[in-house]
Amino acid sequence: MSLMIDCSNNQLTGLPQSLGKCLYLSELKASNNCIASLPKELENCMKLIKVDFEGNRIIELLENIVSSWTMLIEFNASKNLLNCIPENIRRLSRLIRLDLHQNRISSIPSSLNGCSSLAEFYLG
Repeated sequence: MSLMIDCSNNQLTGLPQSLGKCLYLSELKASNNCIASLPKELENCMKLIKVDFEGNRIIELLENIVSSWTMLIEFNASKNLLNCIPENIRRLSRLIRLDLHQNRISSIPSSLNGCSSLAEFYLG
């Protein structure tokens, strides 16, 4: 069983904490909104394989959320306000595509080497 949620282009300012109860959530699309932060409850969505937060106002990716998404293969957080890439990104060993272009990121952590399946990485 898998579940996909697309709440893109809705002028959302946040995501509900109740998303953390969607234990079978495999794809989450919330692009082109006004989201500034992610609810920590998203760490419970451990079956996520695709996440798209492009075009929001996200400032930070919480370490505990990122580290729980070990099944993730595609992650798009481009066109946000991110200043850094979380150190624990190394836990995403299945990640194939990481898109972080048009953010405020000035350095790449060496822990990105842990993403052993990474084939596409966009930054700048």
